[in-house]
Amino acid sequence: FSKNIMKINQAFILAAGYGTRLRPLTLTTPKPLIPVGGKPLLGYHLNHLHTHGFNKFFINSFYLSEKIEEYISHHPLAHQIIISHEEGEILGTAGGVMKQIDQLEDLFLVVYGDNLTNIDYSAFIDSLEGKEFDAAIVLYHEDNILHKGMAVVNEKWYISWFIEKPKPEQVVSDLANAGVYVIKKSIFKKYVSHTGFSDFGFDFFPALLADGKKILSYISTDFLIDIGSIENLKKAEEVYHKYF
Repeated sequence: FSKNIMKINQAFILAAGYGTRLRPLTLTTPKPLIPVGGKPLLGYHLNHLHTHGFNKFFINSFYLSEKIEEYISHHPLAHQIIISHEEGEILGTAGGVMKQIDQLEDLFLVVYGDNLTNIDYSAFIDSLEGKEFDAAIVLYHEDNILHKGMAVVNEKWYISWFIEKPKPEQVVSDLANAGVYVIKKSIFKKYVSHTGFSDFGFDFFPALLADGKKILSYISTDFLIDIGSIENLKKAEEVYHKYF
């Protein structure tokens, strides 16, 4: 892999969700530890990120967090991982990251822990080199965009419109949010409250666009599947050996 020219070393893996659509599996196992091909989803993320040169990992946990802690404690990269506990209330995708903001560097990667993907992180980061941006999002082509974040991009690959879970009459694009971002810490701190719930798709990105901030896109054709439902988990089991 090409080494990150921009040198982003830190990756934040979001792993706090309940995984309600995966019940009964998630009654005893948190979603990031659901196995695909005999290996927990979180294991794929850590290994793949590490292959691309990331060496410091943050993982937020809320539901069944003791199981995630137990898994991390035996992982070969354990000494490079910080577990961020959310207590009392779940903070949302952006709120969860905000909890660790003081430990994050000026640029960091965010990855949604419930996707199984072999996205080329190095290519994504290299694509940002020399460009102006406040945040950057990996997009992919998705037939069923109603349950995703939909983006419209201009001819320079900047996002001109972003809407989370669009209504059928709002669909004008098949470009969906892959749940992989590069975030500028200085911008993030201005737009996300230090307390309470905040979501990247519903809150952070629309707020940036409303203020004319620059969100750059990178369109990936790599493998990505959201392990959010039993049906998708079965699909992933059928094809994962082709990609991993």
